[in-house]
Amino acid sequence: MEILQTGVVAIRATMLALSEAVRQLDIREYEALEPGPALDEFSRRMRTLLGQTIAVAAELQSLYESPAGAPAPAEESARHKVADVAFMAIVELRQRLSPIEAPLTGDTWERVCACAAAIRCITMTLAALDTALCAAERLPRVIELGAELETSLKIRHLYRKLWRLVDSAGEVGPAEVRAKLRSAGTLLAMVVGRNEYPRLRGNDRLQMKSLQRRILDWMVQPAAEPRVGIRIWEDFAGFARMLRQISLRQELVQHDQEALRQLERGLRASPPNSGTPPELLPLLRRLEGLDDELDGLLESAAPPAANVLREVHRLQPRVVGFAAPTQAASAEAF
Repeated sequence: MEILQTGVVAIRATMLALSEAVRQLDIREYEALEPGPALDEFSRRMRTLLGQTIAVAAELQSLYESPAGAPAPAEESARHKVADVAFMAIVELRQRLSPIEAPLTGDTWERVCACAAAIRCITMTLAALDTALCAAERLPRVIELGAELETSLKIRHLYRKLWRLVDSAGEVGPAEVRAKLRSAGTLLAMVVGRNEYPRLRGNDRLQMKSLQRRILDWMVQPAAEPRVGIRIWEDFAGFARMLRQISLRQELVQHDQEALRQLERGLRASPPNSGTPPELLPLLRRLEGLDDELDGLLESAAPPAANVLREVHRLQPRVVGFAAPTQAASAEAF
């Protein structure tokens, strides 16, 4: 058992170092790269980090598939969990390695997106492994998903501005299209300038940049054709609606499930005709962007407790339903 614990200490030190290494990467530095030494070096760096993370997962799988001693059933189950998580991590990490090892075809954005997916995969993998290790060995966490969760909550808040613009616009015709595209371009520029931008999906960043460019090109034309502008708006609207899938991110599903459970407990203890207790409002506001009807209640300074409880009950089955596909989804799926 002492040998096992010594190995775990060393592995966790490696895990922490890997977590810090990927946290320091800013994908924006590489988005404008042309094929050449700089992009090759970035790809090599990501292959190295993926390889090191795979090695960590493989070592944990080996350690916990045949644990020393004869643990009690509960402990045995927790240790088997480490091996299971490690096995699934290896499968996922190898999938992320393949497109980075493939020859560059000239589409540098595709390579950068693959590297961005690898960064998120490593981050999520290390946190999952650390969670499993803590349960098995009763250790304190050294890698938290808190920063990743807070980033995802901020991204959802940003995305909500985009789809709310679309929802509030109604049907956009020639008379309105210039004003609506100006608003869309402003919101896109705001998102691109935020610190959370590097944590957006690679394909989302690509579409944002493309839409920005198309909007600007159309706006500066002396005789811009309204039908072209309407087509750009329709593409923006479709993109904004697709962004609602942000709530399928694993860390957001887990957060939303727990937040809804806490809200239900707190609201059940509140008088039915009262406003939502002030101590629950910060938790309620962290759900902003999950659902339009719930967002509507958030526009009130003190939404009625009974109304919020009704929305909580409506949303709980839906959020639970998110969990099944999310657990099996890849780290960059959303």
